[in-house]
Amino acid sequence: MTTTSYPVPAARTHASLLVPTMRLIGVHTKAQLLDLIRTPVAIVSTTIFPTLAFLFFVLPQREVVNNSLWSLVTVAQLAVFGVMSAYLFGYGIGIAEERANPWTTYLRTLPIGALPTTIARFLVAASSALISLAPLVLAVALLTSAPEAFTSGDLAWWRLPAALGAVILVGAPFLAMGLFIGYLLSAKAAIAVAQVVNFPLAFIGGLMLPPEMFPGWVDAISLATPSRAARDAVIAVLRPEQTTLAALLLAALTALTSCRKDPEEIIELLSNSEAAEIVETALATKTAGFTMPAIDAAQIIEAYLNNCNVPGDTTLSKSKVAGPATYSYTFGMDWLITCSNLNVPQSAEVDIAANGSFSTLHWTGSDVSAGNLTYTGLDFQAPAYIINGSYSLEGDITGSLRKVDPSFNCTTELTVVNMTIDKDALKVTGGSGTVKITGTTANGGSKTLDGSLTFNSDGTATVKVNGYEHTFEL
Repeated sequence: MTTTSYPVPAARTHASLLVPTMRLIGVHTKAQLLDLIRTPVAIVSTTIFPTLAFLFFVLPQREVVNNSLWSLVTVAQLAVFGVMSAYLFGYGIGIAEERANPWTTYLRTLPIGALPTTIARFLVAASSALISLAPLVLAVALLTSAPEAFTSGDLAWWRLPAALGAVILVGAPFLAMGLFIGYLLSAKAAIAVAQVVNFPLAFIGGLMLPPEMFPGWVDAISLATPSRAARDAVIAVLRPEQTTLAALLLAALTALTSCRKDPEEIIELLSNSEAAEIVETALATKTAGFTMPAIDAAQIIEAYLNNCNVPGDTTLSKSKVAGPATYSYTFGMDWLITCSNLNVPQSAEVDIAANGSFSTLHWTGSDVSAGNLTYTGLDFQAPAYIINGSYSLEGDITGSLRKVDPSFNCTTELTVVNMTIDKDALKVTGGSGTVKITGTTANGGSKTLDGSLTFNSDGTATVKVNGYEHTFEL
């Protein structure tokens, strides 16, 4: 009997399986990309949606677009919202429709497993997300002051591509949700469920309104949602402190854990842009800053021009309890109008003492203020009052630009030179000055930043701190 032996095929190794798997991923990625390109309406809708939201809802808010960091934070929120919507609607509804297609049913009978198609879907989703962000990034670069955060050196340039990568990574949970909805429900049911999931997640996650505006109980719920984790992870990449890849991945897949810093660390991390925002709170009327008592004093001088060489005093209470910026302050003013021998007003000396508290989206604080101002231009023919003098604020301040809570003591010293207040409009129209911001911890650590002030003719002011410029409404 003749026995014929056949060679036994070698066992397939992991390495031998990798190459065909990669080929299958490439084939499925190409097929899905071609399918996406053949539906240009889907590409256009996902591409223009974040940009339209920016143009209609963010661009009109000049206070936001004139602040580089606020612009970056707002755009980060819109980017996450756009990617989340694209994944939930594009894949939740798209896959549900594909399941009704005989070709998809045939593909599921092939012995290739779910890995190639799943990875291909993520690659296509990431590509479409990057395409959708391109016009948004371009609009922000051209229409807001966001680039100043990078050109001034306040933020490193590597954070921009890192943030784009973070948007793609944090979108993975929403892609998984879209896949779950698509494979579980029919096309009609998927449309309704995607809408029910998308918009509540966007709101509670702080993608439509800043979480700083949430009451405590809403913020507690928000921190447990994947949309809030995604938002905070992307914003963390744009913050001046370092963010490790491990922390980013953890935040993308789980609820974000607050990063607590000691006061000393906060002082060291105090950036030029944050110092500029502190100056804004010290100057702007919306926080009862220096501009408010300066204009009030001008009105008092106007009313008492005939009281030559007679000292006067008054107390003013100012408060605002609603809106993104609130305050409650009490101002005490002592004044003396000096006149010539002919009783013609020459100048006025005003001493100001104040105390109170304020709150904005990014800063809260309480302080005591003191100032000494000299007013000239009191004659009736002069179109504006001219102010020279100093004003200082000292108190505790807490910033919520980062995920940090401890407060530090902050002293802001203002010196104004020839600042003008139009007598008819009662609006600041010119002048210059200097500013010094000193942050001090309970343990005695401190950091001081110096800057310059320019009061513009349109009622705004520009503060410059170590090359970083910030313009805001007074």
